[in-house]
Amino acid sequence: WGLLDPTREVLDLGCGIGRIAERVAPLVAGVWGMDISAAMIAAAQRRCRALSNVRFSVSGGIDLPMCPDACVDLVLAIDTFPYVLEAGEGTAAALFREVRRVLRAGGDFVLVNYSYRGDAAADRGDVARLARAADLDVLVTGEAAFTLWDGVAYRLARRGEARAARAGSRPRS
Repeated sequence: WGLLDPTREVLDLGCGIGRIAERVAPLVAGVWGMDISAAMIAAAQRRCRALSNVRFSVSGGIDLPMCPDACVDLVLAIDTFPYVLEAGEGTAAALFREVRRVLRAGGDFVLVNYSYRGDAAADRGDVARLARAADLDVLVTGEAAFTLWDGVAYRLARRGEARAARAGSRPRS
């Protein structure tokens, strides 16, 4: 989708052991990985120790108080929300609002796998409702965007501030 470039700052929510941060870091200005697990953060720090543009923080999983307003260009939540939903839909709604708060003008939010419940229509409906409430536009809704992975992708943006989508572009597998 053309969302990675050397000027963009990325927030990787639920970064786990840093696999995504490690792959994205060479393509962007910086990556800030957050996870609720201190053990995961320690593993991510070890994995990415040679990357000067990557940092990690333990987060509470509900909000992002350590993030200033409008501090990142792209928020990634890859296989994060199924676990957020375990804490309740109110937690998911709060996190959508926090994502909106930390995104800069023109910022994007990429969510892969909203849930693991196996109901794509319900997921699309929930993401659309949460996006409206958080003042986010849904640009891609539940697309099977990958050739080598069954992840279901959503692309959201700050309302009215979406970057021009590149026609025909698809995420790399």
